[in-house]
Amino acid sequence: VIRNIQDAQYGGRRCYVDLHTPDFAALAGALGVRHRRIQRAADFEPVLREVADRRGSGPVIVEIDMVAIGPFATAFAGPPVKPEAHGTTQVTNTAPIAKP
Repeated sequence: VIRNIQDAQYGGRRCYVDLHTPDFAALAGALGVRHRRIQRAADFEPVLREVADRRGSGPVIVEIDMVAIGPFATAFAGPPVKPEAHGTTQVTNTAPIAKP
């Protein structure tokens, strides 16, 4: 999301957007909690249903692997911005996804 906002608002100049994803399975293991990973859009319902069905059995870390799922057709680039009272500020909240 931050990358998309920076692309849309600052012409592609980016700062601090290449973050490293932690090992959520290892984190869950260290905390003694369950871990589920969603790697396909089709996995959302069964994983979330499983977690909901086991309510009360402790916390669960649900990891959503957006790299494996793939890009959205339109990138989210922040919430809509209202025009300023004195000016004509026009900010879009979506940006096209560049094809590699």
